Amino acid sequence: MPKKVFLFGSYSPITYFTDIFGMPSVAYSIRKLSPLSTNCIRVRRSSDNAELNIGFVSNTADALIDTSALLSFVGSNDGFVTTWYDQSTNARNSVNASSSQQPKIVSSGALININSKPSILFDGSDDALVTSYTVTNVGDLSVQLVEKLNNITAASVSVTVSEAANKQLYMNYISGPTSFNNYYANQFNITTANTNQLISSFYMGASGGGFYRNGTLAFAPTRVTNAGASNLTIGKYSGGGFNANGNFQELIVWDADKGSSKTTIESNINTYYNVF
Repeated sequence: MPKKVFLFGSYSPITYFTDIFGMPSVAYSIRKLSPLSTNCIRVRRSSDNAELNIGFVSNTADALIDTSALLSFVGSNDGFVTTWYDQSTNARNSVNASSSQQPKIVSSGALININSKPSILFDGSDDALVTSYTVTNVGDLSVQLVEKLNNITAASVSVTVSEAANKQLYMNYISGPTSFNNYYANQFNITTANTNQLISSFYMGASGGGFYRNGTLAFAPTRVTNAGASNLTIGKYSGGGFNANGNFQELIVWDADKGSSKTTIESNINTYYNVF
């Protein structure tokens, strides 16, 4: 239920993303998606490798990561993300314990922004975050990704959702040079890549589905079912390599077909990030 905020004896409901669309299987974002969310990320500063959890700035539906607390902690140094907290109720946090492979959110004391909002920068070399979540059925699945790629000439995978044989799902697979692959279960189409901020979506269910980019259908593959075999991986191919050089702001996955809510989901995301 929406959170109630009392104002002079009455209340105004705060409606969060999860209040509207239900609780996802995993949800990572630089905004507050659920009234239950407390932490956004855990950050390591370069000066002494100390770490701190960073929450959200307020209890509102458009609450952003607490940038004041983040910048105060990091100072004039670099800030790296050790954990991107799962805002679903499943606690499937996305982590990397290796300091050399952690993506960056603050550079020399300055936030790394895309379109005026903070982003997490993966360097295209070895940065990645790995979750404990494994897709159970690629035939009933929905994925939302807000990302801006910076290098579209080198082969990379932005998100590995599933790597099971014949049931793979990759989000924004760059085969290089300058080629996007919408890749699902050995089915793919190739389009021209760009370095724009994008909302990339995937929906699949009993009635079919497909890949969308900024609300427009890019490719409609044939549905397959059964389980995946690899943990959800952000920033690279789960088997190693193909690291993405890009700025990530949101990744939401449901073990369900949310295609019937496609328009309202993408409108909610686009209203916040102002992508298209």
